[in-house]
Amino acid sequence: MKFFSLESLSRKAGETFLRFPLSVIAAFAGTVVMVMVSHHGYPEPEPHLLYKIVMSCYLVMLLSVSVSLYAERFTFSALKKNISFVAVIVLGVLYFYSLPEKVDVITGMRFALFVTGLHFLVAFIPYLVRGEMNGLWQFNKYVFIRILTAVLYSGVLFVGLALALLAIQKLFDVNIKDRYYFDLWIVIAGIFNTWFFLAGIPENLPSLEDETSYPKGLKIFTMYVLLPLVCIYLAILYVYGGKIIVTAQWPVGWVAYLVIAFSIFGILSFLLIYPLRNDESQRWVRSYSRLFYFLLAPLIVLLFVAIFKRVNMYGITEERYFVILLACWLAFISVYLIVTGGNNIRTIPVSLCIIAFLSSFGPWGAFNVSRNSQVKELTAILDSNHVIKNGMVDTTITHNIQSKDYERIEDIVRYIDRVHGYKILQPFFAFKLDSVIPPEDEKRVPEWSSNSDIIISLMKLNKIYSEEDSTRESSHYFKNAANEMASSIGYDFVSDFVLNSYYHSDSTKFILKKDTLYLWYSDNTRRIKISYKNIEPLVLEIGNVLDAVYPFVSDSVHLSDFSIESDNKEWKAKVVFSELRINKKDGRNLLDYASAMLFVKMANVVENEVGEKKE
Repeated sequence: MKFFSLESLSRKAGETFLRFPLSVIAAFAGTVVMVMVSHHGYPEPEPHLLYKIVMSCYLVMLLSVSVSLYAERFTFSALKKNISFVAVIVLGVLYFYSLPEKVDVITGMRFALFVTGLHFLVAFIPYLVRGEMNGLWQFNKYVFIRILTAVLYSGVLFVGLALALLAIQKLFDVNIKDRYYFDLWIVIAGIFNTWFFLAGIPENLPSLEDETSYPKGLKIFTMYVLLPLVCIYLAILYVYGGKIIVTAQWPVGWVAYLVIAFSIFGILSFLLIYPLRNDESQRWVRSYSRLFYFLLAPLIVLLFVAIFKRVNMYGITEERYFVILLACWLAFISVYLIVTGGNNIRTIPVSLCIIAFLSSFGPWGAFNVSRNSQVKELTAILDSNHVIKNGMVDTTITHNIQSKDYERIEDIVRYIDRVHGYKILQPFFAFKLDSVIPPEDEKRVPEWSSNSDIIISLMKLNKIYSEEDSTRESSHYFKNAANEMASSIGYDFVSDFVLNSYYHSDSTKFILKKDTLYLWYSDNTRRIKISYKNIEPLVLEIGNVLDAVYPFVSDSVHLSDFSIESDNKEWKAKVVFSELRINKKDGRNLLDYASAMLFVKMANVVENEVGEKKE
């Protein structure tokens, strides 16, 4: 008995290549380019061209698998099959040239939708003929098991070869760079994993309709792993639903993800036990298949309530768009499978494939709907605060904005800049944003300043706090207005320092005339204590500053006006703040963070200097 044969291995690899030629070539090309990406050095510009090639190759690989299966199932001639492959290549090239110069967030999300849609396309493309539900299930059974097997084999192969490289490195003192391990993973995942997976796709597709095999391991996995999870999620969600009814409180947004997780586990378990529904010894399967969707119905209502509550408060983003879309799909698929008796399982992958593609483009797509919703939300907030004049932001005056609206404006501007680009906000301004926002490749001052920070500053919004903010437990941040400089007249030594709430118990140390000066802050007394050598310590009342600054309506104040001083006959000190973050807790204003300058003068310094000069 032969356990391993290079001849059979090469023959199987050759047969797989002849069956899926374009898929293997695209996987190989994408892997080579991905290795080039991994060798890209910093601080060179991002290799966006290589990213786009990898993305195009991956989509060509997936689409060509579907085309190969369709051509095989419906007996295409060699000419017709080759024409189909050429069409796939053309689509891949068109996709490549449709991509923007730089791969941005939307490009990545749209790519993910295309990948999702093409995976679902592979799941049903050989069984577009009427009926053959068992063949469809058997085909996806083999695909599902092959995916798990390919991942396992790829993982074991990578670990084994990586350990072999490590052994060579340690035993023979060979310098193997870390990136070569990543290259190894790319090659295994891109070429071996793809080729191995394709080799396991069933060949005689029509015969699968008559196959009745059901893996025992799959049944155990479904009954003892998936179904218990479904029951746990179901119990949690129904108890939570009961709590909503009793307390009359709206559901929290996070419950939407729990409902979606329950739905995924439930539908997956429904699909995995589908062939057992007619088995007389497994009557519970038919009962579960119908009962599941009835039990899901109230949770779908809960899902709609939770997500539309968030939409009503904050508008639509891509994330909420897809949650709404999934909620609509769950409602549709539940009604459909209840009415039809759950026999036509092909509807599940077909509908998901259509949804993935349709949501990726057009005015109805995720990106346009989300962008328009957030721009509309931003316009409404600015308009309600009288920031907009003649359809644009009035940049001639400073606008007082309540803290809640100010933070919402910040969130929307940052979201639009990150996902859609700051140019979407151009209609809000009479001048060109490009004239005030530096290009990405220019160094900014300060370096952390982002496009959204610049745009918010252009709006001239003054954040003010309501009485509610000042009485409840909250945190306020203040900074010195316009980098205001402080006077050092009368002091001989100066140093900057930082106080942090996490390290109040630790002292800040300064070197003064080759000796150590210590500074402590206490939350209990709200005082700063300074000690040096054996002279009398100084105490500075920082609590007075915290109480005076906290009620300010703007986060940018003249903090230099709130400097604190202390002195005695031997020395004196002054602290001038440049940044303050104050926490209000239990009615007390406490220091959370401070950036400041410490000024010190010793009483005998001048005397010594004068004496030295006289000599």
